[in-house]
Amino acid sequence: MAVIESARDVERVARMLADENRAADPGISLVLWFPHDSEVRLLEVSTSLADTGEALPFRFAKSLPEVPCECVVVGVGHGDLERLEDGDMELPLGWLLHECVRL
Repeated sequence: MAVIESARDVERVARMLADENRAADPGISLVLWFPHDSEVRLLEVSTSLADTGEALPFRFAKSLPEVPCECVVVGVGHGDLERLEDGDMELPLGWLLHECVRL
């Protein structure tokens, strides 16, 4: 079983999950990764998601050998992304747009 030993390992898992999620949902147009030492944090923007005015995180426990860390995914529509960028909507605590990486 893989083990998270560094931030580079978290990034590797984040990139893998972003690719797999894009394959599962062709409506995903943007994936943003919010670097963290021990968990993957992704914001996915998809045409298959309605705008809700909320950025609700979905937490996934460690469950697969190739994903040896917890993962948190927030899915939003394009209108909600604009609200986030304008400061009219909030991300989960500790997620900062100016620190994210586009995957």
